[in-house]
Amino acid sequence: MGIDLIDNGLRDRLADAGCDLKWTGGGRGIEIEAGAEILAGAADIDADIVLVMLGYHNANSNARRGRFPALIDMVLEAAGPRLVVWPMYGATDDCSANYKSGIVVANQSLQDATGRWPDLRLVDYTSLLAAHPEYSQKRCPHLLASGSKEVAGWLAGQLREVINSAAAAQ
Repeated sequence: MGIDLIDNGLRDRLADAGCDLKWTGGGRGIEIEAGAEILAGAADIDADIVLVMLGYHNANSNARRGRFPALIDMVLEAAGPRLVVWPMYGATDDCSANYKSGIVVANQSLQDATGRWPDLRLVDYTSLLAAHPEYSQKRCPHLLASGSKEVAGWLAGQLREVINSAAAAQ
């Protein structure tokens, strides 16, 4: 999800929402552990918020093996004192029942993690994707470029809402 969004305008959409994307390290298929290591190595980047877009390639298997809660904790520890925004996982219509059930487990793990990590904010990518089957490439869970552009705009708006909510709470 992440690289496709960056390639399809996320930086510009974030700028339109008043956010400056500081770092776009990563690539397709990064395991969550590797993403946490990369994030820990970016501790010196001046940023108040971390947007996590990890795990699509292995969330299902990690959730089914019971590993996902520890992986979430690993990412949150690596983020340090920053606010962490993590889109929940979604599936396109063509995803298998097995994949979809794994995503449910992964999303429940994310929900549970909000009790352990007060700086974790989830955004509901699941509902957005379910409402827009036209975004799908029909290759579970990949999106068309046009779908990625729409999701980039949605995500930028979600980040702005999280930022505004956090500022109002202070």
